[in-house]
Amino acid sequence: MNRIESNRIESNRIESNHSHPIILPQILEEHRKNCEQQGKYVEAEIAKNRLDELKAHEEKRQSEAMRASQISDMLGVEEAHMLEFKQFNMAWDKTMTEYEEKTVL
Repeated sequence: MNRIESNRIESNRIESNHSHPIILPQILEEHRKNCEQQGKYVEAEIAKNRLDELKAHEEKRQSEAMRASQISDMLGVEEAHMLEFKQFNMAWDKTMTEYEEKTVL
């Protein structure tokens, strides 16, 4: 097997596992190491750059998920606060109405 066929097989292996986001970084890292051992430094650099892109993308995805979770929590707290405020106002209005009825008599 020559060098071009070997690269093509490795690329196909990487692409076939692309649907598994957890496995792909491991495969890219393995591919990068293999390329370095074989002296394919340009290809190793490409794999490293792709791995860096994947890591950045995953960090962004996790950050966005955390932000969405925090917004959801904040909305829940605000909704509970508004309900508590409404209940307080209703109780206050009732108390004031009773007070006004007693003072009029």
